[in-house]
Amino acid sequence: MRRNRILLTILLFLVSLGSGLYSLFIPLFLLKQGVEFSYIIVYIMSFCLGGIISGMLFNYIIHKSGIKIPIIARCILEPFIIFILSLYPNFKLPIWVYGITLAIVQFMFWNCTSLILLKSTERHKRGKQQAWILALLWIANIISPFIGGLIINYLGYNYLYAIGLIIVLSSCIPTLLLRQEVVVTGKRVFFPSFKGEIGIHMIITFFRGFSFVTIIFFWVIYLYNILGSELKVGTFSSLGSLLALTAVLIGGYVIDHIKKIIAITTTFSLSALSMFLSIFSTTIPLLFIFNLTNRFTHQSTQLISDILFHHEIEDKDVPSYLSESVISFCLGGIVLSLFAFFFSYKLIFIIASLGLLTALGFSTKLKNLETQSQSQSDHESGTPQQ
Repeated sequence: MRRNRILLTILLFLVSLGSGLYSLFIPLFLLKQGVEFSYIIVYIMSFCLGGIISGMLFNYIIHKSGIKIPIIARCILEPFIIFILSLYPNFKLPIWVYGITLAIVQFMFWNCTSLILLKSTERHKRGKQQAWILALLWIANIISPFIGGLIINYLGYNYLYAIGLIIVLSSCIPTLLLRQEVVVTGKRVFFPSFKGEIGIHMIITFFRGFSFVTIIFFWVIYLYNILGSELKVGTFSSLGSLLALTAVLIGGYVIDHIKKIIAITTTFSLSALSMFLSIFSTTIPLLFIFNLTNRFTHQSTQLISDILFHHEIEDKDVPSYLSESVISFCLGGIVLSLFAFFFSYKLIFIIASLGLLTALGFSTKLKNLETQSQSQSDHESGTPQQ
């Protein structure tokens, strides 16, 4: 387990560092090439659609090829896709092609690494162990947007893409050294189940898709419209990721030691409040404050949700449930993007906030919120569990 955790940490660091240099700036790059905002929303929706496709294919592909192939596929195919994108507008493909292809390789990658992460961590130490693995990932997320902004500012987008692609390609090395055998059925998942305890997790994930699209795409565009440069956007994003790292480290420890109902109520409530107040940030000081709070609370809700979900599925058909989770997540992203397409994109901050509160309402219905802490205490004290 420990060996896999180390290799997985290195893999996630390299991919996050390389991809983090350019991923944040893709919508801004397209806007600067004269692409209309409505087509940027099409790119975002196609990205979510690609995530749904990857969820539907995930079980079948890793059943046929093993868990390493989709990881290596991202390390090779993503650089190729980004290279084609860098030729825009001299060589144009439909906007949705970039979104779908990038999402398929990225979500397939994250599903595989989530599966390895689950199998490489121990239940009663999962919060702390996942936190340390994700911490190095977030160190990459801290430095990459700022460095990416610097590269764009002084060298241009072509150098940005070239440097990022080399780093992503290098992540093939730790992938080849991973030793993780996962038994996967050939079952194909076409739609998530919304029944029972798993169904509650799927509904929570659906509404978390609202905040994902808002923070990762629309908030970046909102920042750019006010700040006016990629370097400033990258700097703000790096500072936000720094606070998100503290959320990962503190949250991982806290989640293992307090009642889950307290953790989930606090994180979702604060995230909803921060998201709602963001639409009133029109000055740089307010942008700075809400950029930090958005990143911190978004990462906190993701951490607690993922840990509770992993606890629920670890003894079940894990790959199938991970597939369902991705589909639910991306369906939420598409629904929110439709609001941006047909209405003002500032409205989505309110919709995302309401979505988080709805997710909180469903989270309180989870049966294992209290039993997690008790079972952990029993484990650590050596008390047999009934």
